[in-house]
Amino acid sequence: MILALSVRAIIIWFHNFDGLYGQDAFAYYDFAGDLLHFVRTRQPPPPFFWTVGYPLQLAVGMRVLGSSEYVALSISMILGAILPVLVYIIGLQIKLRPPYAFFAGLLMAFSGQALQSSLVIMSDVPALFWGLISLSALLQYLEKNNRLWLVMCGFALSFACLTRSIYLILPPLYLVIFLIHWKLNIRLLDIIISLIAAIPPLIPQVIYNQVNPTTLLNHSWLQGWSPLNAFLQDFVNIDGTFHYEKINALFYAYPTYDLSYLSPLLTVFVILGLVVVLRQRNRNSLILLAWLILPYLFLAGIPYQNIRFALIFFPAVAIFVGIGLQAIVQVQNPLRWIALGLVLIGFGHTAINGFDYANSFVEQHQSEKQVINWLTDKVPEQATLYTFGSTLTLRHYTDYNVIEIFYETPDTLKQRWFKGRTDYVLLNVWQIENQWQGHDPQANYHWFRDERGLTVIDKYRNLTLFEANP
Repeated sequence: MILALSVRAIIIWFHNFDGLYGQDAFAYYDFAGDLLHFVRTRQPPPPFFWTVGYPLQLAVGMRVLGSSEYVALSISMILGAILPVLVYIIGLQIKLRPPYAFFAGLLMAFSGQALQSSLVIMSDVPALFWGLISLSALLQYLEKNNRLWLVMCGFALSFACLTRSIYLILPPLYLVIFLIHWKLNIRLLDIIISLIAAIPPLIPQVIYNQVNPTTLLNHSWLQGWSPLNAFLQDFVNIDGTFHYEKINALFYAYPTYDLSYLSPLLTVFVILGLVVVLRQRNRNSLILLAWLILPYLFLAGIPYQNIRFALIFFPAVAIFVGIGLQAIVQVQNPLRWIALGLVLIGFGHTAINGFDYANSFVEQHQSEKQVINWLTDKVPEQATLYTFGSTLTLRHYTDYNVIEIFYETPDTLKQRWFKGRTDYVLLNVWQIENQWQGHDPQANYHWFRDERGLTVIDKYRNLTLFEANP
């Protein structure tokens, strides 16, 4: 854990990165501030697209340690450093010997995506932390039949679901596991205990829904889910039009073969681990297999691709590598030493690339914030700046009157037009014309171009800064 935390701290310190990037991280951080404001003033927080579990955790941390991006980031860093420990514990619970469980934990510590996700203010790592706590408690309950573990399992699983909604696919799995363990004889008291334990994390969401009613069933992933999406690579969804390189079935299998997660040299051990589990049919190992398969099948069916989504089942992949390695070493054959050497090279490959993957990500997004310095010389203070994609970044770090065109229409833009006032527009024109073809962002850009007239001031990477004629 100390080693994992040290690696994360070194990357953050070297780049002075605060964990904020893109749009989602700013949304989480800003809403955590809204929750703190609600506690102080009792003024209802604004609408929020996701569940409130993750910003609630940020708000608690900032309430105790102070409102700072680095306080919020430290939550991801610390929880990310604990994940390898949880993987090690779960490995032991499925009867892996300590050296192989430890190896699985090392993969969790240095996998590129796991490392990168613990360096940002995002919900992926905290949700996985609570999910693995629930899995470990579940396995302990099945072993000991102690209801205290059932309480921990219900609480942690509920918090995982509230932190990231993809974990809602796990409660039905857990219910099936319980029924099999109980030999189909429903233990009503145990069900009641687990449900009661799951209630406290849900209370903040229930309170919030009284002010801003939301439903998880409206999520675009759920509405657009189809098994046929697994064989597609072109999608039109709420975020526009996308053309990906791989079909979903291959893309969401990345944790088993792609360097963003794992060295391809270790893929054969993943496969071997799966074979061992299917042959032995150990209950706990089969539960871990279900943890891998269910999220994969769900993700393969959504009309969207994002490499960090598959992090939910990478712990299972890491443990299957450990299972495969243990099986190879136990075979009395000289080839096992070749396999062991391959594993060591594969781990080195994973760790070196993982560090480079995370470091490059931080370096890239830190450099993107240089757009602020670039804008300072070209756009007057407190000017009105229309933008798309960079809105939350600019609102957080500048005093501009930043307007997000995603929520506008040509009619609302016309109403905002103060004749004689020069406004500015900052856009990725290629993205607007391609990803958002036929949608409001493109229509809004065309309105500026055709009705007000746009003059190019300068370009920065893929962004173009325009002056909108007064």
